[in-house]
Amino acid sequence: ILASLHPCILASFHPSLSGGSYPRSIGSAGIAGTTRPGEVSSGQAGEQRAMAEAQASSTAVQASTVPEAATIKGRNVSGRSWKRRNQRRASTVIQDASRKTSWEERQSKKRRRDEMKDLERQMQERNRSEKLEAKQKREERLAERQANAMKGTTMQTITKTHKLKTMNKKQLRQIKKTQVNSRTGQVELVSPWAK
Repeated sequence: ILASLHPCILASFHPSLSGGSYPRSIGSAGIAGTTRPGEVSSGQAGEQRAMAEAQASSTAVQASTVPEAATIKGRNVSGRSWKRRNQRRASTVIQDASRKTSWEERQSKKRRRDEMKDLERQMQERNRSEKLEAKQKREERLAERQANAMKGTTMQTITKTHKLKTMNKKQLRQIKKTQVNSRTGQVELVSPWAK
């Protein structure tokens, strides 16, 4: 039937049947024996049915390759058309019972965590007390050193203060003044220029 049809009629069914790239329309001065624009002959109806079945089978094959859970909704912002949208909501996911911890396990974890916190607190307190003891020993040694320095020094009172202006730096470093420490109550030597 297809071989007896005119190439223009073949092109109206499908462009690949006539070899042309676009279907051509047939005007009122068409070929003798053709049907009117609204009517379909029996041969054409069979061809149309065969083409519709072929298209339906190809779409059925394509639909079976796409998973049901992942369907494309609109166009991806990233432009990655192969990325599919997951249709399952997070609330519908069934949690595995083995992933949940029992009450006893949670309580034992809490006890272990509290024990670790107590141990950490004790270690911090021990470090703090050790630092405080070291500071007190340091202050005691400093006070003893200053007391020994006071015992071993020979002091000479400067009555003529104008001599300070003629002294060089090395001599000025030797000059100290006595001051009573407000914390310890002891007399100590300090630099006269210290603030």
